[in-house]
Parts: sequence; C-alpha cells; structure tokens
Amino acid sequence: MKQEENENKIEEKDLKKTNNDKENSRFFSYTQQIALNWIGILSLILILISIFTYNLQDKFFLNLISDIKGILVGTIVGLIFSMILALSTIRDYLLTSAANFMAGENYLKKLSPEVLQNLRNKVYNIIYGIDMTSNDQSLFNYIKNMENKLINTPHKSATDELLVYKFFDKQKKIFKVRRTQNFRIHTLDLEAHNTFPLNTQMIMNKSKHFTVKEFKKNFKFILKINNKIVSSIYTKAEFNKCINSLISNNGVHITFKEEKGTIRISIEKNLVLKTDFTDIEIITERLEPNEGSFGLLANVASYIYEAKFVFPECVKITNLYHDRTIYTSNNKELKLDAQFDNNIATFVNKNWQLPGLIVTLTFE
Repeated sequence: MKQEENENKIEEKDLKKTNNDKENSRFFSYTQQIALNWIGILSLILILISIFTYNLQDKFFLNLISDIKGILVGTIVGLIFSMILALSTIRDYLLTSAANFMAGENYLKKLSPEVLQNLRNKVYNIIYGIDMTSNDQSLFNYIKNMENKLINTPHKSATDELLVYKFFDKQKKIFKVRRTQNFRIHTLDLEAHNTFPLNTQMIMNKSKHFTVKEFKKNFKFILKINNKIVSSIYTKAEFNKCINSLISNNGVHITFKEEKGTIRISIEKNLVLKTDFTDIEIITERLEPNEGSFGLLANVASYIYEAKFVFPECVKITNLYHDRTIYTSNNKELKLDAQFDNNIATFVNKNWQLPGLIVTLTFE
C-alpha cells in the first residue's frame, strides 16, 4: 500500500509539472504574439509620422515629433527584447547563466551566514519535495546540529589503539589492561578552531577481588604531545596528588569517582593547537574485573580508526560486534574489517568513525 501511495504521489507531481510546463509555454507564446502585433502597429505609426512630417518646418512641432519618435523607438526596442526573452532557448540560456552566477563561489562568499542557511534549507526542501527544515524537532535539524558540532571542530585522524590484557591474579579474576592510543589531531582552520577537548574516560565495575586502594596503586597514566611527556602518573601518591589538580598536571584535569558499583576516571585537557596536525599518545594501565566482555566508545570523530586487542593465550574471544552506521559516502565502498582469532582481535575502519559505540568484545 505504501509503495502504491508513493507511486501515486510521484505521478501527481509529474502531472503537475507537465501542466505547469504547458501553462508556461502558452503564456510565453501569447507574450510573443502580443509583442509582435504591437511592434507592427508602432512601426507603422512611426513610418506614417515620418512621412507626414517630412516637410515640417516649425521647430516646436519638430521637437515634439522627435520626442514622440524617441518614445516609439524605445517602446519597439523593449517589445523586441521581451519577445526575444519569450523564446525558450534564449530564456533558458539567460536563466541558466543567472543561476550559475548565483551558485558561484565568489557570489556565495558575499552572502551572510543567515542568508546561506536559509538558501540551504530551501534547497533541501526542493530536493526532497517536502518541508523538512521549519520543524525544529525534525530529524533533519537534529542531524544538522550534530553535523555543525562535528564539522566545525578539529578531529582525530589515523587513530591506532592497542589494548593488552594480562592476568593480575592467580585466580584469573582480574585483568591488568594496558591501553596505548596514538592519533593525530587535525584542524581545518587553525585561526578559527585552535583548541581541542582532549578527553579519555574509563568506566569499570567494582570487584570484590581488588580494593580501590589496589586500583589506585596499579593505575598509570602518560600523556605525550608531539613525543613530549606533558603529564604522568606512576604511583599511588602521584595519583592522589593529581586528582582535581590543574596546576601540577600542566592543565590536565583528572577526575576519580566512586559511584554505585562503578569506578570512573576522566582525563581532560583543553589542548591549544599550534599547527594543523598535533601528534598525541596516551598510555594507561588499570585493573579491570574479568567479566567476559569489553566495550570501546569514541567521543569525537576520527578519520581512519584501527584497534587491536590482545588477551592471554588461555582466553578465547567468542564474539566481536561493531557499529554498522559508520559514515561513508557509498555503502558499497565501506572499508571495514573486524575479525578475531582465539585471543587476538582487530578492528579496522578506513572511513569516518563517528562518536558512539566502536566495538564490543565477548570472551571466555
């Protein structure tokens, strides 16, 4: 039924378009005919005036006749021009030339951002044949707002992650996870967008197999910017000292929270970008309970993303899930590779990895 309704709507639109084209054709045909008739009449009047006033000597009447002739000639030229415009080939050429001029980059740069936004909305409405921009709660406006946040801010590129899991205890209830993140921050406009909200978060469940004191003792953190260490934590004392302290960590803000059944660590830095590309390396070590699953999230967009997971040989990876809504211009060109073999898993995306779920692993 829906397919039939859509087909009927398309047929109605085509019929309306055909009727409009016919009406336009008739209108311009009538315009040509009227213009041609008036050109003949005014030309005849101009010839008659010239004949009957050929021997006229009075200066006053000569000036008056000259003015009348000027008016008639101007009117005839205008009618000829309107008749030319009524010709479909010339009319279409002029309209196409005007449209190309208005769509040119040099002309669009002169318009204000508000005018460009309105123009963009009208273009979208014409393309899709419905009013999809006036409703603030529409899906289109939601995506547009998200798009503005993603496009107008610097992004990650060539992200490479390595997560190595090792057993911390003999009972194999606790993992010690070493995560190494390497990526470049790319800004498209260094003058307009020269800051990047560097943020990495870790959320894990509390476990009866280790205490919060042990967690702090075994937590390590290193931040490198352009191969230079700007902040680090190697001991429990340094961990306690760094919590909520901005001065001792070169602008790095580390937050540690104990919530109901979970431990949350957030590491943030408002990074000032001095070049178009900035190399970042983040290394963390932490304890994590062996719960048979692990999830990896992205909080900013990244172009080209690769992650590798290495578990002890006695662990077998059972499933690997990934987000199929990864952005690409053509689904047929989706360059996505996700696979696992016993204790090692890899995930590669050679397109845009948007914020959200990247991959989830289950193991036993």
